Amino acid sequence: MSLSKLPYKGTRDFYPEDKRVLNYIFSKFKKVTELYGYEEYDGPMLESEELYKSKTSDEIVNNQTYLVIDRSNRRLVIRPEITPTVSRMVAAKRYELQYPLRLYSIPNVWRYERQQSGRFREHWQLNVDLFGVDNNDAEFEIINIINSIFFEFGANKDQFQIRINSRKITEYIFNEVYQFNQDQISRLYRLIDQKNKITEDEFLSDLNDITNNSNIAQELLKIFDAKSLDQLDSAITKSEGFKELSDLTKKLNLDNLVFDPTIVRGFNYYTGIVFEVYDTDLENKRSILGGGRYDSLISAFGVESLPVVGFGLGDGTMSNFLKLHNLLPNLKPKTNTALATIDLELSEIQSIINQLRQENINLSVNSSNAKIQNKIKWAIKSGYDYLIIIGKNELVKKRYNFKGLLDKSEKELSIEQIISEIK
Repeated sequence: MSLSKLPYKGTRDFYPEDKRVLNYIFSKFKKVTELYGYEEYDGPMLESEELYKSKTSDEIVNNQTYLVIDRSNRRLVIRPEITPTVSRMVAAKRYELQYPLRLYSIPNVWRYERQQSGRFREHWQLNVDLFGVDNNDAEFEIINIINSIFFEFGANKDQFQIRINSRKITEYIFNEVYQFNQDQISRLYRLIDQKNKITEDEFLSDLNDITNNSNIAQELLKIFDAKSLDQLDSAITKSEGFKELSDLTKKLNLDNLVFDPTIVRGFNYYTGIVFEVYDTDLENKRSILGGGRYDSLISAFGVESLPVVGFGLGDGTMSNFLKLHNLLPNLKPKTNTALATIDLELSEIQSIINQLRQENINLSVNSSNAKIQNKIKWAIKSGYDYLIIIGKNELVKKRYNFKGLLDKSEKELSIEQIISEIK
């Protein structure tokens, strides 16, 4: 029985052309975040299961983590996200680090979840976090970073929408306006997180089931159907969260920023403003990224709490967005020059190869026994721009066949002239 040629379900093989796309996305992530003063960090792939049990969602811990039992019988998980890790790292140096602290990472993360378009069990995720700013200047900066990232890829403001809410508003509705118990609140959060994935009748039916009151269910439906802050009842406008969110949206003054009361985020650690970015194309009606404020997470490590705002953006959802909107450029190999030999051993032309590479020319050499026509086909199919052909006669004359594979030109040149042509 032969082995399967397929990767493990939910993971991907990255051939060079796929890796070029991934590296291109990473390069844009890094460029924008570093322009805003953020520095890169990383953490371990394995973390204690307790780290996620304490502060992430039950769904993640119970159903989506990859559990590892090490040889000392410790229960570890392959990180499903990096926010608990960076919180642990900052807590470890809580009183040594300088604030505001701007950190970003592009970790490889794993979740055992149903594969969907743009979502994989293994993926890479840009995480950007601003520590130590206790006012909405933090949200202001983070949301501007998000806009800048999409603009850097060539998107325009009509192609994506930033949907924003505040957990404080939601908590106020649940605790102060309706005084639900904790079980009801937990069930409501799970339901709201699913609102855009089920019908309105199903949503209303579940609201009735949770509240045991059809009038309250109808009132909640109206709240979670609101399209702007102005549509909320006056009782809700008294909340601290409403004032914070209203102030922030006015400061941002973005055409692609909209209030969405169904944005609550699935993680338990969020404490204030939360947001998600959605593609406006109907072919890709889904969240591309999400984030928000989580001020109390590092206090779980026994240190003084610290205000934090951050977000995560996966490579799969970003790639889908770019492809759908035709924003991916033609990404060629970094190697643009090939060299093919005719009846020569590599050692005979090593000095020429060294000279080319000393000029920072990425060079791919074909010294196989294949016919020269096959070597030319190899260079063309590999996507190279230039091909240098060297045989014994060329070596004696010190003038070499130089082909421009894009314009189909052909010249006899010295190595110095070839270097000048390529550079």
